[in-house]
Amino acid sequence: MKLYEYPLLYFSAGGHKIERADIDAAFLLERFAGSVKGEGDRHGFKIDFNAGLRLSVPPGEWRVVIKDGDADYVAFDGMVSAQTLVSIEKYFVAWQAEVFKGGEKVFEHKFNPAGREVYFNCFVNALGEKVMFLPYIKSFGEKYNCRPVFVSANKVFDPILRHYYPNIRTQSVDDGLRDDAYAAYDMGAFHSVRAWAPWSARQIPYDLICESLIGISGVSRYQFAPFIERPIEEPYVCIAAQASHLGKCWLYPGGWDTVVAYLKNLGYRVFCIDQYREVTEGDYVVRMPEAAEDMTGDHSLMERIAILGYADFFIGLPSGLSWLADACGIKTIIISGFTMPYSEFPAQGRVINRLVCHGCYNDPEADWKRQGCPRHSGTDREYECTRKITPAQVIRAIDHVRSSDNPKPMIF
Repeated sequence: MKLYEYPLLYFSAGGHKIERADIDAAFLLERFAGSVKGEGDRHGFKIDFNAGLRLSVPPGEWRVVIKDGDADYVAFDGMVSAQTLVSIEKYFVAWQAEVFKGGEKVFEHKFNPAGREVYFNCFVNALGEKVMFLPYIKSFGEKYNCRPVFVSANKVFDPILRHYYPNIRTQSVDDGLRDDAYAAYDMGAFHSVRAWAPWSARQIPYDLICESLIGISGVSRYQFAPFIERPIEEPYVCIAAQASHLGKCWLYPGGWDTVVAYLKNLGYRVFCIDQYREVTEGDYVVRMPEAAEDMTGDHSLMERIAILGYADFFIGLPSGLSWLADACGIKTIIISGFTMPYSEFPAQGRVINRLVCHGCYNDPEADWKRQGCPRHSGTDREYECTRKITPAQVIRAIDHVRSSDNPKPMIF
């Protein structure tokens, strides 16, 4: 099926030289968006914002001017005929298009999604990213008085949207965009593709990731209030020892056992809420601490919210369950040498050993094509960022979060 009525003419708002890789990346999003939506005006111009700005220009002597409507910055000014003008940049810009013929303005459209459907494509199944993006998507809908649509390949989020975000419609990625879709944005912690984000997610705080994609910032992180009665009478703490990448895991030998013993000595029950009791990656095995109570398994996110919402606090890693715990409004401790502290939300307790190699996730020069540890794989320094975080550091963080009802974020 032919995607566009006319041949493509790409432009880069920043004036960058457009490389083949830029076009390939851009076209991935355009294929999902399909053809330019909406009815043409009397001259035949059609415009949408479903994969950046896309303006279908019929044959004729047309001078087209594209601006950032908020900044009045001119991103494109040139003659266009029988072409589809497409921005390389697919993230949010308040685009404004003007078309002139013989000095007379014959067409104008400024981004205005009021009353229209705007799609937020969360193709990646990472739990943390989706928890991070949802309040920003909600805020976008409120700011522009539009109807947000959460697009995902995984239906595990549907109950959360129905319960906590009833004004956000959800649909499968397989359904594609409807013919009346006005705008669409791809949501993810993108690292290196200029078409998808203006900055690498590895080098900016999480709040700037959201702002760079859809222009919204400063949104409250707290989303998920408990929806059932307290399930456990005694004081308890939740922990998670596993993550999607071995480098995120705390690999100090016996570290979790020491921490669980300390928590139990303080009078807490300790529940491990990982998906699995044990995972293996290469020569490493990450197990649930033996003294913790087993709440592993394929529990729904709503069940996880129910148990997290009443916990005294949560101890985890730079992973989705830490984002979920924070969204439940409970005090959270993150143990991580893999990421720099600005990569996640400001946890009440952030544990990192700054005296050894750390922060490779945020280093654009780290060799992520290597298997395992990107800097020291196969050496005695492999994963030292987490192997050399001590239980004493974590215990200090525990004492801090217990010191008050509202402890300020601190790094240990």
